[in-house]
Amino acid sequence: MQHFQNAVTRGAFTDHLLYSGSKLGFAHCALRWLSTFKLDTVKNSTFYNNYESSIRVHLIPHFRDKRISAITTSDIQEYFNEKRDELSLETLAKHKGCLSSIFEVAVDDGLRKKTPVTKRIRLSSTIPPAEKFAWTLEQYKIAWQFAKRHQHGLDIMVLMETGMTRSELLGLTWTDHDHKNAVLRLEDGLTLCKNPHTGQAELVHDKLKNKHRKREIPLSKELNGCLYLKPKTTSIAAGSITTKHIFHAPKGGPYSPDNWYKRVLKNFMKDLHEEYPDVNMLTTHELRHTRATLLVHHGKVDLFSIAELLGHGDLKMIRERYVHPDTESLRRALGF
Repeated sequence: MQHFQNAVTRGAFTDHLLYSGSKLGFAHCALRWLSTFKLDTVKNSTFYNNYESSIRVHLIPHFRDKRISAITTSDIQEYFNEKRDELSLETLAKHKGCLSSIFEVAVDDGLRKKTPVTKRIRLSSTIPPAEKFAWTLEQYKIAWQFAKRHQHGLDIMVLMETGMTRSELLGLTWTDHDHKNAVLRLEDGLTLCKNPHTGQAELVHDKLKNKHRKREIPLSKELNGCLYLKPKTTSIAAGSITTKHIFHAPKGGPYSPDNWYKRVLKNFMKDLHEEYPDVNMLTTHELRHTRATLLVHHGKVDLFSIAELLGHGDLKMIRERYVHPDTESLRRALGF
Protein backbone atom coordinates (compact mmCIF):
# COMPACT_ATOMS: atom_id res chain seq x y z
CA MET A 1 0.00 0.00 0.00
CA GLN A 2 2.76 2.41 0.96
CA HIS A 3 4.45 1.88 -2.43
CA PHE A 4 1.36 3.21 -4.20
CA GLN A 5 0.80 6.05 -1.77
CA ASN A 6 4.37 7.18 -2.34
CA ALA A 7 3.86 7.05 -6.09
CA VAL A 8 0.79 9.23 -5.75
CA THR A 9 2.18 11.73 -3.28
CA ARG A 10 5.06 12.50 -5.62
CA GLY A 11 2.42 14.19 -7.79
CA ALA A 12 0.57 17.46 -7.34
CA PHE A 13 -1.87 16.29 -4.66
CA THR A 14 0.10 15.65 -1.49
CA ASP A 15 -1.95 17.18 1.29
CA HIS A 16 -5.36 15.60 1.64
CA LEU A 17 -5.37 12.06 0.29
CA LEU A 18 -6.70 10.41 3.41
CA TYR A 19 -10.02 10.91 5.14
CA SER A 20 -11.90 8.73 7.60
CA GLY A 21 -15.30 7.06 7.46
CA SER A 22 -17.67 8.44 4.81
CA LYS A 23 -15.20 11.25 4.01
CA LEU A 24 -12.57 8.87 2.62
CA GLY A 25 -11.00 10.30 -0.52
CA PHE A 26 -11.06 8.69 -3.96
CA ALA A 27 -7.26 8.44 -4.21
CA HIS A 28 -7.01 6.49 -0.97
CA CYS A 29 -9.82 4.13 -1.95
CA ALA A 30 -8.38 3.57 -5.43
CA LEU A 31 -4.92 2.77 -4.08
CA ARG A 32 -6.31 0.49 -1.40
CA TRP A 33 -8.36 -1.37 -4.01
CA LEU A 34 -5.27 -1.70 -6.18
CA SER A 35 -3.10 -3.14 -3.41
CA THR A 36 -5.82 -5.31 -1.86
CA PHE A 37 -7.59 -6.77 -4.87
CA LYS A 38 -5.07 -6.63 -7.73
CA LEU A 39 -1.53 -6.75 -6.36
CA ASP A 40 -0.19 -10.31 -6.63
CA THR A 41 -3.51 -11.59 -7.99
CA VAL A 42 -2.85 -10.87 -11.69
CA LYS A 43 0.22 -10.97 -13.92
CA ASN A 44 2.61 -8.10 -13.31
CA SER A 45 2.21 -6.88 -16.89
CA THR A 46 -1.59 -6.92 -16.50
CA PHE A 47 -1.30 -5.17 -13.15
CA TYR A 48 0.65 -2.27 -14.64
CA ASN A 49 -0.95 -2.01 -18.07
CA ASN A 50 -4.59 -2.50 -17.12
CA TYR A 51 -4.83 -1.23 -13.57
CA GLU A 52 -1.95 0.70 -12.04
CA SER A 53 -1.38 3.03 -15.00
CA SER A 54 -5.11 3.67 -15.40
CA ILE A 55 -5.44 4.70 -11.78
CA ARG A 56 -2.19 6.59 -11.30
CA VAL A 57 -2.03 8.40 -14.66
CA HIS A 58 -5.71 9.12 -15.27
CA LEU A 59 -8.24 8.42 -12.54
CA ILE A 60 -6.49 9.84 -9.48
CA PRO A 61 -5.37 13.07 -11.25
CA HIS A 62 -9.01 13.61 -12.25
CA PHE A 63 -10.93 12.70 -9.08
CA ARG A 64 -8.04 13.51 -6.72
CA ASP A 65 -9.15 13.57 -3.09
CA LYS A 66 -12.88 14.03 -3.71
CA ARG A 67 -14.91 12.15 -1.13
CA ILE A 68 -15.75 8.67 -2.39
CA SER A 69 -19.30 9.11 -1.09
CA ALA A 70 -19.80 12.37 -3.00
CA ILE A 71 -18.92 11.18 -6.52
CA THR A 72 -22.03 10.93 -8.70
CA THR A 73 -22.97 9.23 -11.94
CA SER A 74 -22.73 12.62 -13.62
CA ASP A 75 -19.16 12.99 -12.33
CA ILE A 76 -18.28 9.63 -13.85
CA GLN A 77 -19.86 10.54 -17.19
CA GLU A 78 -18.05 13.90 -17.22
CA TYR A 79 -14.76 12.05 -16.81
CA PHE A 80 -15.43 9.91 -19.87
CA ASN A 81 -16.65 12.93 -21.83
CA GLU A 82 -13.37 14.72 -21.10
CA LYS A 83 -11.29 11.71 -22.10
CA ARG A 84 -13.03 10.92 -25.40
CA ASP A 85 -10.55 13.02 -27.41
CA GLU A 86 -7.54 11.59 -25.58
CA LEU A 87 -8.07 7.85 -25.17
CA SER A 88 -9.30 4.97 -27.30
CA LEU A 89 -12.58 3.22 -26.63
CA GLU A 90 -10.69 0.13 -25.50
CA THR A 91 -8.73 2.13 -22.91
CA LEU A 92 -11.86 3.90 -21.68
CA ALA A 93 -13.49 0.51 -21.17
CA LYS A 94 -10.57 -0.49 -18.94
CA HIS A 95 -11.04 2.69 -16.89
CA LYS A 96 -14.73 1.97 -16.53
CA GLY A 97 -13.90 -1.51 -15.26
CA CYS A 98 -11.53 -0.06 -12.65
CA LEU A 99 -14.08 2.52 -11.50
CA SER A 100 -16.84 -0.05 -11.33
CA SER A 101 -14.80 -2.36 -9.11
CA ILE A 102 -13.51 0.48 -6.89
CA PHE A 103 -17.03 1.70 -6.18
CA GLU A 104 -18.42 -1.81 -5.68
CA VAL A 105 -15.82 -2.30 -2.95
CA ALA A 106 -16.74 1.09 -1.48
CA VAL A 107 -20.35 -0.09 -1.26
CA ASP A 108 -19.29 -3.38 0.33
CA ASP A 109 -17.18 -1.45 2.85
CA GLY A 110 -20.13 0.74 3.80
CA LEU A 111 -18.62 3.96 2.39
CA ARG A 112 -21.62 4.63 0.14
CA LYS A 113 -25.04 3.11 -0.51
CA LYS A 114 -24.71 2.32 -4.22
CA THR A 115 -22.25 2.64 -7.06
CA PRO A 116 -22.35 5.65 -9.42
CA VAL A 117 -21.04 3.51 -12.29
CA THR A 118 -24.41 2.56 -13.75
CA LYS A 119 -25.82 1.45 -17.11
CA ARG A 120 -26.37 5.12 -17.92
CA ILE A 121 -22.63 5.60 -18.44
CA ARG A 122 -21.84 5.84 -22.15
CA LEU A 123 -18.37 5.54 -23.63
CA SER A 124 -17.34 7.20 -26.87
CA SER A 125 -14.00 8.13 -28.40
CA THR A 126 -12.82 10.23 -31.31
CA ILE A 127 -9.59 8.21 -31.43
CA PRO A 128 -9.85 5.71 -34.29
CA PRO A 129 -8.80 2.11 -33.58
CA ALA A 130 -5.23 1.37 -34.53
CA GLU A 131 -5.10 0.17 -38.11
CA LYS A 132 -4.04 -3.47 -38.42
CA PHE A 133 -2.44 -4.86 -41.56
CA ALA A 134 -2.59 -8.45 -42.71
CA TRP A 135 -0.84 -10.27 -45.52
CA THR A 136 -2.75 -11.77 -48.38
CA LEU A 137 -2.33 -15.47 -49.01
CA GLU A 138 0.17 -14.73 -51.77
CA GLN A 139 2.19 -12.42 -49.50
CA TYR A 140 2.09 -15.07 -46.76
CA LYS A 141 3.56 -17.64 -49.13
CA ILE A 142 6.30 -15.21 -50.21
CA ALA A 143 7.18 -14.44 -46.58
CA TRP A 144 7.24 -18.15 -45.69
CA GLN A 145 9.68 -19.00 -48.46
CA PHE A 146 11.83 -15.99 -47.55
CA ALA A 147 11.84 -17.04 -43.87
CA LYS A 148 13.17 -20.49 -44.79
CA ARG A 149 16.42 -18.91 -45.97
CA HIS A 150 16.71 -16.02 -43.49
CA GLN A 151 18.90 -16.28 -40.38
CA HIS A 152 15.96 -15.29 -38.16
CA GLY A 153 13.33 -17.02 -40.24
CA LEU A 154 12.38 -19.83 -37.87
CA ASP A 155 11.15 -17.39 -35.22
CA ILE A 156 8.87 -15.83 -37.83
CA MET A 157 7.70 -19.15 -39.25
CA VAL A 158 6.51 -20.23 -35.80
CA LEU A 159 4.60 -16.96 -35.37
CA MET A 160 3.10 -17.22 -38.85
CA GLU A 161 1.89 -20.79 -38.51
CA THR A 162 0.76 -20.83 -34.88
CA GLY A 163 -0.49 -17.27 -34.36
CA MET A 164 1.12 -17.18 -30.91
CA THR A 165 2.17 -13.97 -29.20
CA ARG A 166 5.73 -12.70 -28.77
CA SER A 167 5.61 -13.53 -25.06
CA GLU A 168 4.52 -17.08 -25.82
CA LEU A 169 7.22 -17.51 -28.48
CA LEU A 170 10.04 -16.35 -26.21
CA GLY A 171 8.75 -18.49 -23.35
CA LEU A 172 9.04 -21.72 -25.37
CA THR A 173 11.55 -24.22 -24.00
CA TRP A 174 12.79 -27.40 -25.63
CA THR A 175 10.54 -29.49 -23.39
CA ASP A 176 7.54 -27.70 -24.95
CA HIS A 177 8.31 -29.20 -28.37
CA ASP A 178 6.99 -32.72 -28.83
CA HIS A 179 8.61 -33.76 -32.09
CA LYS A 180 7.08 -37.23 -32.09
CA ASN A 181 3.53 -35.90 -31.93
CA ALA A 182 4.33 -32.69 -33.88
CA VAL A 183 2.96 -30.26 -31.29
CA LEU A 184 4.06 -27.25 -29.28
CA ARG A 185 2.75 -27.12 -25.72
CA LEU A 186 2.25 -23.58 -24.48
CA GLU A 187 2.71 -23.47 -20.73
CA ASP A 188 4.33 -20.11 -20.03
CA GLY A 189 5.20 -16.69 -21.39
CA LEU A 190 8.30 -14.52 -21.10
CA THR A 191 7.78 -10.83 -20.35
CA LEU A 192 9.73 -7.79 -19.21
CA CYS A 193 7.79 -5.80 -16.65
CA LYS A 194 8.15 -3.93 -13.40
CA ASN A 195 8.04 -5.78 -10.12
CA PRO A 196 5.14 -4.10 -8.27
CA HIS A 197 6.96 -4.47 -4.95
CA THR A 198 10.33 -3.02 -6.03
CA GLY A 199 9.45 -0.95 -9.09
CA GLN A 200 12.39 -2.55 -10.95
CA ALA A 201 12.06 -4.06 -14.43
CA GLU A 202 12.51 -7.82 -14.48
CA LEU A 203 12.56 -10.48 -17.17
CA VAL A 204 10.21 -13.14 -15.86
CA HIS A 205 8.40 -16.29 -16.87
CA ASP A 206 4.89 -15.02 -16.36
CA LYS A 207 1.70 -17.02 -16.33
CA LEU A 208 -0.26 -17.08 -19.57
CA LYS A 209 -3.01 -14.49 -19.89
CA ASN A 210 -5.87 -16.90 -19.12
CA LYS A 211 -6.70 -20.61 -18.93
CA HIS A 212 -7.42 -20.73 -22.66
CA ARG A 213 -3.85 -19.67 -23.48
CA LYS A 214 -2.48 -22.92 -22.07
CA ARG A 215 -2.83 -25.13 -25.10
CA GLU A 216 -1.31 -27.60 -27.54
CA ILE A 217 -0.70 -26.38 -31.08
CA PRO A 218 -0.30 -28.93 -33.90
CA LEU A 219 2.60 -28.29 -36.27
CA SER A 220 2.98 -28.87 -39.97
CA LYS A 221 5.48 -31.51 -41.01
CA GLU A 222 7.77 -28.79 -42.36
CA LEU A 223 7.80 -26.60 -39.25
CA ASN A 224 8.06 -29.60 -36.92
CA GLY A 225 11.14 -30.74 -38.83
CA CYS A 226 12.72 -27.27 -38.77
CA LEU A 227 12.31 -27.06 -34.99
CA TYR A 228 13.76 -30.54 -34.51
CA LEU A 229 16.86 -29.62 -36.53
CA LYS A 230 17.46 -26.34 -34.71
CA PRO A 231 20.68 -26.58 -32.65
CA LYS A 232 20.13 -26.96 -28.91
CA THR A 233 23.53 -25.50 -28.06
CA THR A 234 25.09 -22.12 -28.75
CA SER A 235 28.68 -20.94 -28.82
CA ILE A 236 29.99 -18.55 -26.17
CA ALA A 237 33.46 -17.31 -25.24
CA ALA A 238 34.06 -20.24 -22.90
CA GLY A 239 32.92 -22.83 -25.44
CA SER A 240 29.28 -23.81 -25.85
CA ILE A 241 26.23 -24.23 -23.65
CA THR A 242 22.98 -26.15 -23.91
CA THR A 243 20.08 -23.73 -24.24
CA LYS A 244 16.83 -23.93 -22.33
CA HIS A 245 14.75 -21.74 -24.62
CA ILE A 246 14.09 -22.58 -28.25
CA PHE A 247 14.50 -18.92 -29.19
CA HIS A 248 17.21 -17.44 -27.03
CA ALA A 249 19.54 -14.46 -26.78
CA PRO A 250 22.99 -14.68 -28.46
CA LYS A 251 24.63 -15.84 -25.22
CA GLY A 252 22.05 -18.57 -24.69
CA GLY A 253 19.89 -16.98 -22.03
CA PRO A 254 16.26 -15.85 -22.28
CA TYR A 255 15.57 -13.13 -24.83
CA SER A 256 14.34 -9.73 -23.67
CA PRO A 257 11.21 -9.00 -25.74
CA ASP A 258 12.49 -5.56 -26.72
CA ASN A 259 15.88 -6.90 -27.78
CA TRP A 260 14.22 -9.71 -29.74
CA TYR A 261 12.06 -7.16 -31.54
CA LYS A 262 15.08 -5.04 -32.52
CA ARG A 263 17.44 -7.88 -33.47
CA VAL A 264 15.05 -10.41 -34.94
CA LEU A 265 11.62 -9.18 -36.01
CA LYS A 266 12.68 -5.71 -37.15
CA ASN A 267 15.63 -7.01 -39.17
CA PHE A 268 13.60 -9.79 -40.73
CA MET A 269 10.79 -7.46 -41.79
CA LYS A 270 13.25 -4.89 -43.16
CA ASP A 271 15.05 -7.53 -45.22
CA LEU A 272 11.76 -9.00 -46.45
CA HIS A 273 10.39 -5.61 -47.49
CA GLU A 274 13.61 -4.65 -49.26
CA GLU A 275 13.47 -7.80 -51.38
CA TYR A 276 9.68 -7.75 -51.81
CA PRO A 277 8.47 -4.10 -51.58
CA ASP A 278 4.83 -5.15 -52.00
CA VAL A 279 4.93 -7.18 -48.77
CA ASN A 280 4.19 -4.97 -45.77
CA MET A 281 6.31 -5.11 -42.61
CA LEU A 282 4.12 -6.54 -39.85
CA THR A 283 4.23 -6.62 -36.06
CA THR A 284 3.88 -9.85 -34.09
CA HIS A 285 0.26 -8.95 -33.41
CA GLU A 286 -0.34 -8.43 -37.13
CA LEU A 287 1.20 -11.84 -37.86
CA ARG A 288 -1.33 -13.27 -35.40
CA HIS A 289 -4.03 -11.22 -37.11
CA THR A 290 -2.90 -12.54 -40.51
CA ARG A 291 -3.07 -16.16 -39.37
CA ALA A 292 -6.66 -15.86 -38.17
CA THR A 293 -7.75 -13.89 -41.23
CA LEU A 294 -6.31 -16.38 -43.71
CA LEU A 295 -7.77 -19.34 -41.86
CA VAL A 296 -11.23 -17.83 -42.11
CA HIS A 297 -11.02 -16.62 -45.70
CA HIS A 298 -8.97 -19.36 -47.33
CA GLY A 299 -9.16 -22.37 -45.05
CA LYS A 300 -11.91 -24.74 -44.01
CA VAL A 301 -11.52 -23.88 -40.35
CA ASP A 302 -14.40 -22.90 -38.06
CA LEU A 303 -14.16 -20.00 -35.61
CA PHE A 304 -14.12 -22.32 -32.61
CA SER A 305 -10.94 -23.99 -33.88
CA ILE A 306 -9.34 -20.61 -34.58
CA ALA A 307 -10.20 -19.45 -31.07
CA GLU A 308 -8.60 -22.61 -29.69
CA LEU A 309 -5.47 -22.07 -31.82
CA LEU A 310 -5.05 -18.47 -30.64
CA GLY A 311 -6.05 -19.15 -27.04
CA HIS A 312 -9.23 -17.08 -26.94
CA GLY A 313 -12.14 -17.93 -24.70
CA ASP A 314 -14.88 -16.44 -26.88
CA LEU A 315 -15.62 -15.82 -30.55
CA LYS A 316 -16.30 -12.11 -30.07
CA MET A 317 -12.58 -11.41 -29.76
CA ILE A 318 -11.90 -13.33 -32.97
CA ARG A 319 -14.54 -11.45 -34.92
CA GLU A 320 -13.61 -8.00 -33.64
CA ARG A 321 -9.82 -8.16 -33.59
CA TYR A 322 -8.50 -10.71 -35.99
CA VAL A 323 -10.98 -11.43 -38.75
CA HIS A 324 -11.43 -8.96 -41.60
CA PRO A 325 -14.99 -8.81 -42.91
CA ASP A 326 -15.18 -10.50 -46.31
CA THR A 327 -18.56 -10.58 -48.04
CA GLU A 328 -17.38 -12.89 -50.79
CA SER A 329 -16.10 -15.46 -48.30
CA LEU A 330 -19.46 -15.39 -46.55
CA ARG A 331 -21.22 -15.75 -49.91
CA ARG A 332 -19.14 -18.85 -50.75
CA ALA A 333 -19.77 -20.34 -47.30
CA LEU A 334 -23.52 -19.92 -47.78
CA GLY A 335 -23.36 -21.43 -51.26
CA PHE A 336 -24.81 -18.36 -52.99
